Amino acid sequence: MRYLRPVICFLALLFLCPVAAGKIMRNTNCLRSGDSFIMVPVTFADTMSAGDNRLWDLSGTKICGKSRKLTLNRSGETDDSLYCIVGNTAYHFLCHGDSVSLNAFENNLSDMAYSRKELLLAFPFDFNSQVSGAFCGTGRYADKWHHVMNGNYRSVADARGSLITIDGDTINNVTRISTVRNMNSLYLAADSSVADSMYLWQHDSRLYAPGYRYPLMMSSAVYAADGITRISHKAWYIPADAIEALDDPDNSDIRREEKDRRNVSTSPESDSGMDKDRNIAYSFRQDRGTESVTIEFSVARPADIELVLSDMGGIVYRRESTHAYPGETYSVTFDYGGLPFSAAYGVGITAGQEHYSEKFYR
Repeated sequence: MRYLRPVICFLALLFLCPVAAGKIMRNTNCLRSGDSFIMVPVTFADTMSAGDNRLWDLSGTKICGKSRKLTLNRSGETDDSLYCIVGNTAYHFLCHGDSVSLNAFENNLSDMAYSRKELLLAFPFDFNSQVSGAFCGTGRYADKWHHVMNGNYRSVADARGSLITIDGDTINNVTRISTVRNMNSLYLAADSSVADSMYLWQHDSRLYAPGYRYPLMMSSAVYAADGITRISHKAWYIPADAIEALDDPDNSDIRREEKDRRNVSTSPESDSGMDKDRNIAYSFRQDRGTESVTIEFSVARPADIELVLSDMGGIVYRRESTHAYPGETYSVTFDYGGLPFSAAYGVGITAGQEHYSEKFYR
């Protein structure tokens, strides 16, 4: 019994999300029925101190397990009650007014319904803001014990800065939400006597960015009652491409505005110089209907061209090579429908000494 995994779902912490200027807003960060994305288990521990102008570098982070797909669904007739299934457990959320809370969870072994719920999301939420409170609930464990849980939590937007993703991209205006939670569980026999008890601490970290409805990175560590002995640790990476693939016009506009700002700040002189030296010009197009990507290209000077289709882990699935000549347009199509499921795929394009890459989400 004492090695029972904590029933508070750290995946529930997906939903405390800051956006532009470090603030969360309902239209860009509320949970939405039908949203679906993948989560990749990685080796990551957020040891960054609190404060401003921080840099989280995930470029050396490794994948350490099987990716999971998370989908939000309605529990009833409206979008106020939602649930998602992770592994064999269903987690239920309640959206009410300007808040989202964890309502219940259930699986074949146990369940829990919270009479006093933990607040997971509140609108608005600024950098340096915090939310705290208590929670309690009752349920069953192994159809043998009555389970009573209570505890306290405190979530703070305590750090912000830039994030270098696993793929080497840089995302600015990232905000971290840190949560500390204590959980006290009692397991009662049929005669209401205490069969067992457990007291745990949980520390969570989530990294969010403007234009992304859900966090790009999160980690959770569970400690024994002494607050020092670590019992378990998990970290999940949600590729930016996976969130960008959602039908989400509000966040798409935010990302487009950010891209426009970057383009405006780019030096025209450096752009023209780069175009002058560049030999290959290409376009990249994804067709989700046929589950394929097409790269069309041409060259200014004769060159050996190589295109490689691979996954996030660097496993190569397709490779095409050709010698290209000026004045001609070439096209290569890669089918990815039959490939093993991956967080994201990429196409590497090599033209002599030039190297480019394009990422896409399945």
